[in-house]
Amino acid sequence: MTAVSALVAVALLTIVVAIVWCRRRGESNPAHAPAWLLSDVTTACNAWVTRTVNPSGRLQDRTLVVVLYGAPSQETAAVYRRSSTPDKVSVERYPLVNGAWGQRQKDPEKVSAPPHRPADAVETVVDGIQFWTRAPMTEEQTQRMRELIQIRIRRSRA
Repeated sequence: MTAVSALVAVALLTIVVAIVWCRRRGESNPAHAPAWLLSDVTTACNAWVTRTVNPSGRLQDRTLVVVLYGAPSQETAAVYRRSSTPDKVSVERYPLVNGAWGQRQKDPEKVSAPPHRPADAVETVVDGIQFWTRAPMTEEQTQRMRELIQIRIRRSRA
């Protein structure tokens, strides 16, 4: 993948996230999406899911990439995993709700490929989990990733 195609992939992912964010909130114009959608997107390796939302490890084996986005304390983790449908990728979202990862929200549409981190992305390892961002993480961002790793999924009570 060339640097140009990687940048195009990140731009497209940003646009898709903005559109989804707007639609979920009843907003018809993606230009009204908050600024954090355009700048605070972090990609994480598949080990993130075992540390946070699925400790069994089964989801990690099928996960291709995790995209974390959202304002602090309102983050969402989009987990891109291999689908049972050949040549497709399923997307499961885990919103941060009241200090815990919420229950899985599965996107109804499957995608052809997961987003790819930019070729020139900066890698940072936080507590054994790889993260990639467009610029080096600040100490504050690193601390927030450390906090997000420690948060577990809220299990529903039957």
